[in-house]
Amino acid sequence: MCVGGDLVIIKCESGNFRLHTPWRHRSGRLFVGTEYISLTQPDMDYLVRVFHILQQQLRDYIIALPDVLSYVTSSLASASFVEPQPNASTIIDYPHLYEELVTFV
Repeated sequence: MCVGGDLVIIKCESGNFRLHTPWRHRSGRLFVGTEYISLTQPDMDYLVRVFHILQQQLRDYIIALPDVLSYVTSSLASASFVEPQPNASTIIDYPHLYEELVTFV
């Protein structure tokens, strides 16, 4: 976030999401609508380092969503573990998902 010792001011807006880092106090605010959380410089540095990982995971889960919905629909009607379809997403831990579903039924 700091380049060559100079402080960088970031202002980013996209829909309801806003990121503002005035850096007066080496902190920033992450807004969604009117709600926000304050972040320290170490928090911001950490987010910058892991953002690509989070973005990848979110993309994978969005792609897997139809498989999860199909699995949940078939599992809720069953009294025992249901094997996922052979072409179902491999990033989902289906046995764990089934155990979680059982606790809600």
